[in-house]
Parts: sequence; C-alpha cells; structure tokens
Amino acid sequence: MKKLIKFLSPLNLFLALAILTGTLYTQDINNSNNVKTDTSWKYLGRPRPGLTPLRFPPDSLLATNNWMWHGTPIFAPDLKEMFWCRYNHSTEQGELVFIKYINGNWTPMQNAPFGNLNFFENNPHYSITGDTLFFVSCGQGRFVFRVVRAGSGWTEPEAVIIPIPAGYRSGMDFSFARNGNIYFGMVDTNHPLLSDLYRSNYINGQFQIPENLGNIINSDSGETTPFIDSYERFIIFASKRPGGYGRHDIYISKRNPDDTWSTPVNLGPVINSSTEDVFPYITPDSMYFFYETGKNQPIGYNPFWISAQYVYNLVAIGVNKQVNVIPKEFILYQNYPNPFNPTTKIKFDIASNVKSEMSNVKLIIYDVMGREITVLVNQKHNAGSYEVEWNASGYPSGIYFYTLTAGTFKAAKRMIIIK
Repeated sequence: MKKLIKFLSPLNLFLALAILTGTLYTQDINNSNNVKTDTSWKYLGRPRPGLTPLRFPPDSLLATNNWMWHGTPIFAPDLKEMFWCRYNHSTEQGELVFIKYINGNWTPMQNAPFGNLNFFENNPHYSITGDTLFFVSCGQGRFVFRVVRAGSGWTEPEAVIIPIPAGYRSGMDFSFARNGNIYFGMVDTNHPLLSDLYRSNYINGQFQIPENLGNIINSDSGETTPFIDSYERFIIFASKRPGGYGRHDIYISKRNPDDTWSTPVNLGPVINSSTEDVFPYITPDSMYFFYETGKNQPIGYNPFWISAQYVYNLVAIGVNKQVNVIPKEFILYQNYPNPFNPTTKIKFDIASNVKSEMSNVKLIIYDVMGREITVLVNQKHNAGSYEVEWNASGYPSGIYFYTLTAGTFKAAKRMIIIK
C-alpha cells in the first residue's frame, strides 16, 4: 500500500482514498506561508473590469488612421502570449501580430513569423494546450491553417482540411471546441451576403461534412463570428436579426442534451450598441468576456472587455440557483439518482466568505483512473445553494468521481453509471 501511495499524484491519491473507503474526503487547505502571487502582469497589466465594459488596449495599441483592430485579442492558456489581427489601411490586408510576456515585461508588437503580408490573415485561435495556433488565410480562397510551437518559434503553416460543399465558401471566423469540433460561418454563393453558422465534427482525425446549426441559431439576417464554449455547452455569436440595438448584436444560446439549441438571448445594451458589436471571446481562465465594438471610438473599432460573470448571469450555463438562503458552510451533496442512467443531479452549497466576495467554483468529473472527463462548472458564484445536471449519455457504465473546489474548500464523492 505504501508503494502504491508513493507513486500516486495528489489527485489520484485523493480519488484512490475515496475508492478504498467509499467516503467523502474534505480538505480545508490553508496557506500557512501567506504567500501572494503577483498577477498584475496578466492582460498587459490593464485595470480589470467588473460588470461594466472597459476599453482593453492601452493607448499604444489603439486603432489609428493607419490600422485598426480586426477582432479581439486571444490569449495563450498561460496568458503570457497575445495574438490578434490588425487591418492595415495602406495594404488593405489583415496582419497577424503578437506580444509576449518575457522576463517581467511585455514585448513590443511584432508581426507573426509565419504570417504572409500579401494575404488577408486573421482570427487566430489557440488549441486547449496552447501548443497549436489556428488562423485563417485568404490568399487563394479562405482556408484554416495551423502552426505548432517549435522551440521559441512556430512550424510552417499547414492547411486544415475541412470538406466545404460545392456552392459554398467558408467565412473568416471560426472557433474550436476541446474535442476538435470546429464552428464557423459558411456562405451559400448564391446568397453571398448572408452567413449561417455550421459545425464540422472532428472524428478519427478528420473533419466531417459541416452541419447547419439550424433555424434557432440561424436567421434570414445572417450570423457570424461564433465563439464556442470549449465543452460545447453554449455558443456566442453576432447576428443582424430583428429586435437588436444596431447592426450586428451579440447573442448567446445554450446547447441542449439532445444537441438542439435554446432561443438566443441578446446580451443587451451593456454590450450591444448602434454600431457593429462582433467577435465574442471568453478568456482561457473563464474570467473575462471580450468583444469588438465601434461604440464611442474616435477611430475604427477597438476591443472591450467585461467580467464573464455578466454573460453567465444572463444565461445560467448548466447551473441553477436553488434558494435564497445563504448557507453557513460549503457542502457537496451526493448526486441523485445514484446509480443513474443517463442523467443525474449534483447539488452543492457555497458559503459566504469573509470578504463577501464571489467564490471561484469548479465542479469536475473524473473517471475511475483519475482522468478528467468533463468540467460542469468553472466560474465565480455568489453564496447560495446550486444544482447542476450531468448527462452521461456518451460515457460507459462504471464508477466516476466528482470534485468541488471553492476557494480553499475541496470535496469529492463517488457515483455510478449503470447502463
């Protein structure tokens, strides 16, 4: 037993104890050294927004008469690298540029070493691990390319093969899910001004024929610039559908267990304006929501950002608040029903912390080997009682574990799928 424990990771040891005893283990981890990590460098050191949008770029990166932003910045998973596209007025091309956090400082803006200034290139997008970067190049048609990190640089661009049907062309905007599925705009060449949103599933290393997301998402007015949640729980996109505030407005829709979509919700006047509001993006740490707007901008378009909690508050993504009573302690309850097939509900209580601030809450499912298989919750929550439903249709029978982390509180429980 001692030899087994010696080689287990902290997480697997935590789960192994739960397997052996069948009981709940709760930890209250105190930082006895009281060491604080300096995170002020993140996001270029810009003042963090709350529930009111702030302009993101510092003065040195604002749109000018020579160039403007084309989309929002996107960040590597460690937040130490930022890519974006800027539109060059003189060449009428989109250029990929980036900055990095090195030795305590952000570097000056540079052109991407793999970019081609003769083509319109935009919409950079990191893989979940950050070792691959995708982007669109409009040299000879519109194609998605990828480059892979190689030392301190990148490999040469390689085309990503997506089977676009005859009579259609892809747009310049796309977003990847964690499993490799790609969401993007596609245009019927007989109606070139209207774009619908599609998904191409990634199966056995190949992209499949794109599927239209249906008339709940798509309208007769055109949809564009999708952002898909990494677990495909929701999609955020821009649309000119009736009832908006201006040109393109930004909407959010939840994905249902049967792969349909909920009626899109307009993000409202806090985000949307009488100008273009496009290119939604949520940062890798799930903390901030970015979008591009021309609202109150003297020249061109610039990215704004706001706490992602604003978006989560508009549409509760898989989490339902149960009662208004403030719990006195953190509790993770046993799922019900258990055993189950295919859905179960997990309840948890979030107590008010000393500073009356929101707690960063994570609810994660693991298989019996301790491998993470899905994240049900990863966002800040006020004190309260919550319930989330998990649909395990795609998972085999067996023992699974779910862990709740909220501040210094950690707890785990066991559940069983029987099919």
